[in-house]
Amino acid sequence: MVQRSHPQQLPPKRKFPLAKHRLLMGLFAAAVTSSIIFTPAVHPQSPSPETSARKELIAEIHEYAELHVENEQPPKTKEVVDLLFPNTAGMEEREIAKIYNKEYTRLKEKQDADLWHKIKNGPLNNLGWVSAIIFGILLIFGDVVKGWGTNLFNKIGTWIYNRFAGSRFFRRISLKHYRQGLIEKHNLLKIPFRPHRPLSLREIFVPLKVTGTHDSELIDAYQAIATNRRLMVTGAPGSGKSLLLRHIALRYALEDLPEIREQPIPVLLELHRLSNSDKSLQDWFVDALARDDFPHAGKFVDHSLESNNLLLLLDGLDEVTSRERYRIVQQIKDLLDKYPKCRAIITCRTAVYRGEFNDVVDNTLEIVDFSDQQIQQFLTSWEKEMQEGKSVEQLMTTLHDRPNIMAIARNPLMLTIIAYLYTDTPFILPHSRAEFYQKSTDTLLDTWHQEHNQYQAREKRLILRHLALFFQDSAKQRQQDKRSMNYQTLLAEVKKVLPGLNIEEEQAVPLLDEIVERSGLLLAIDGGERY
Repeated sequence: MVQRSHPQQLPPKRKFPLAKHRLLMGLFAAAVTSSIIFTPAVHPQSPSPETSARKELIAEIHEYAELHVENEQPPKTKEVVDLLFPNTAGMEEREIAKIYNKEYTRLKEKQDADLWHKIKNGPLNNLGWVSAIIFGILLIFGDVVKGWGTNLFNKIGTWIYNRFAGSRFFRRISLKHYRQGLIEKHNLLKIPFRPHRPLSLREIFVPLKVTGTHDSELIDAYQAIATNRRLMVTGAPGSGKSLLLRHIALRYALEDLPEIREQPIPVLLELHRLSNSDKSLQDWFVDALARDDFPHAGKFVDHSLESNNLLLLLDGLDEVTSRERYRIVQQIKDLLDKYPKCRAIITCRTAVYRGEFNDVVDNTLEIVDFSDQQIQQFLTSWEKEMQEGKSVEQLMTTLHDRPNIMAIARNPLMLTIIAYLYTDTPFILPHSRAEFYQKSTDTLLDTWHQEHNQYQAREKRLILRHLALFFQDSAKQRQQDKRSMNYQTLLAEVKKVLPGLNIEEEQAVPLLDEIVERSGLLLAIDGGERY
């Protein structure tokens, strides 16, 4: 049997004696009472004399700063420090200077931003209110003044450049200007019957193929230029002779002419300019450079010829009159003889080249007709402007279906006319050449800006027919170049036709201008002196 255990009993709790309890309570009460009696009363703290003095001193420093700024005086830090140190606020010299300078700077910046203060107290104050008002207007219209100043600066710079461009000091700048001038002149190819929509020469140029006099193998024109220091380039009218020279000049300007290792500077000169003039070729080169923003280049031309640093691009021997041809040819040969290493390219129509330069050039080359591949490459540059439903492939198919027209299209100039008629007009290519010439002439005379034409296509066509016959007769009778005539002769011939067209003689000039400007069938040369 398990015996149950009983819980252990705790000892009895001790009782706190009553007497001791009363004694402790009495002591506690006495302590509280004594603390109330003997503790001094606490009053709010009053501002210390030092804090008040500091505020007054800072205000005085600010007053000095304001006074000096208003009187347009420079900072007087040392004087302020000397006046205010020592002080009752106990502020050190360094702190006084810091407070003064900070306030002076703040007030000065605020004053400088105040437009009225500038007008009232600015540098024009002594000139009176009129000058002050003018100064204020200039401040308000700052952009206008800036533009005027920029224009003045540009004019001064232009004057300096035009005055000293030919000096050695300006050589690099002058060549940079010359490159830019060439780009502006040759980058866009303007077509007379499409004057407001020029073509990019870089995009439209197709590498030309040439053949040598002793070799039937076709080579690229630029390859021939790279391997021959002097070239005579011939070709049919419109074959691309002039365009090749322009392309060379443009590539030089764009610094993209790697075929020629020496990187000579091209100078393009149209030879018809030399007619009826006794100027030297060097002077003509100087004029050519000046036309493309390289003025006063006389010394540059002389030095560059002697150092073989020019590439002479002499264009259009066939445009020189028969009377002047011998003199001009001899002038060119004398120059090439004097500078035997100078590079040169001369162009002329194949039919009228007489071999005058065979003894001074390295090779005589002839530009050949476009191949099918070249035609397609040329037309590709027009494709982005073709209307919906038209394409290069469609035009190529049409040309192959019309062999007579395809033969015409192998000439770059005629291909340009075909591309224009196909792209910009509803013209449909005929099958015969005669019909093509008739329709294309009518289109060129009448279609472009028809709403602005004052004269009918029939009238202009009759005038052109008369001029063509006159060109032929003059060439036979007077042994003159049948491709051009002077302006006065041209105008006289136009006036002969007008009575039969019931047109007043006074209309000869505007009628002639319309043919020249809007058809491209009659071109002005020599600055409008010949056509």
